[in-house]
Amino acid sequence: MTPDGKGTVIGAPPREARNINGRDYILETALTGDFAIVKGWKADKKGNVIFRKAARNFNPDCATAGKITIVEVEEIVETGELDPDNIHLPACYVDRIVLGERFEKQIEFRTIHKEGQQNLSNKGGANDGRQRIINRAAAEIKNGMNVNLGIGLPSFCATAIDP
Repeated sequence: MTPDGKGTVIGAPPREARNINGRDYILETALTGDFAIVKGWKADKKGNVIFRKAARNFNPDCATAGKITIVEVEEIVETGELDPDNIHLPACYVDRIVLGERFEKQIEFRTIHKEGQQNLSNKGGANDGRQRIINRAAAEIKNGMNVNLGIGLPSFCATAIDP
C-alpha cells in the first residue's frame, strides 16, 4: 500500500479472464515450489508413499506441487508390498526417498489432570508463544482479509479479534 492507503506499491501482472458457460472467471496459475519436502510413514522402493494420521491432510498436495519432491519415511519396503488401495502418493510424484533415522515424537506441552482440579491451564511454555502470535495476528487483521496461520491458530484468532 502507498502511504495514503489507496494505491499499490507493487502491482500484480494482469490475470487472464475467460467466459465459460456464461460466467466470467479469472484464471490463476498454480503455486509451484522448487522443492517439496514431506514426511511419510512408509514407501516402497519405486516411491509409492503411505502417510499416517494428520500427515495425510496436506502432504500429498504439497508433494504434487513441487518440481522436485523429497519424501522422508520411517520405513522403505520392497516394491509390491504396499496395498495399491492404500497408497496416498503415487511414485510418479516422488523424486527422492530418504529413510529417516530418529523419529522422536515430541509433545508441545504436557498437561496432566490431577484429581479435584477444575481448570487445566498451561502457564508458560508453548501457549505463551501461540497467544503472542494470535494477539499480533488479530491486531493486523482487517475486514475481508484472508489469513493462513496453520492448523488451530485461526480458530483461536477469531476470539481475539476486536468486534
